[in-house]
Amino acid sequence: MTNHPPICLLHLSDFHVGKDDHGHKVLFRHLLDHIRERVAANTGPDLVMITGDIAQSGVSGQCESIKTGFLAPLGKLIPAVPI
Repeated sequence: MTNHPPICLLHLSDFHVGKDDHGHKVLFRHLLDHIRERVAANTGPDLVMITGDIAQSGVSGQCESIKTGFLAPLGKLIPAVPI
């Protein structure tokens, strides 16, 4: 039997970007700060899975908001994350 290192998965769901702009900025900042701390301690996620409703109503501004406010900075913390 081969021993494989464990995989750390971060599962996030139902951001509903566009429902509360200020709340999402705060949420993104806290999530990114936490992930940054975990990465610095070599305990960061190997994979990030985002499920559920990303945008409140799916308009392009909401999608752009999550891309620039969360996904792009996340991609810098975890380079394997496609954006």
